[in-house]
Amino acid sequence: MKAVVDASVAIKWFIPEGDHEKALRLRQARFALVAPDLMKVEVANALWKKRRQGEIDDGVCEAILTEMLSGAVRYVPDGDLFEAAFRMSCDIDHPVYDCLYLALARAERGKLVTADARLLDKASRSGLDRLVLPLAAI
Repeated sequence: MKAVVDASVAIKWFIPEGDHEKALRLRQARFALVAPDLMKVEVANALWKKRRQGEIDDGVCEAILTEMLSGAVRYVPDGDLFEAAFRMSCDIDHPVYDCLYLALARAERGKLVTADARLLDKASRSGLDRLVLPLAAI
């Protein structure tokens, strides 16, 4: 199965926070991991916040950013998903950046694995629950 991962999952690969073990299990399983390019930016932004708050240092940030580019995840250009994500965003009344992940899950015939409760709720209420899998269920 193809697993589309978002930043809420990817950050948990490296930072021991809620569902860290489940995120690691997902990464170590035989899923083909895929994400829009946006995920790299979102993870980098989360690292910036954690660095700014003194939770991690520059060395940790650099190691995580290097690992993000290691090839464990296949990245899809956002432009390939833009139109579908925008239409989906309008249909379900949810931000385009989250809909990039949903559009990719649909295009790849996979499941979006996320820890984003708001996105899970919106997908469920919009009839897109077949496209998502809560990280907690891994």
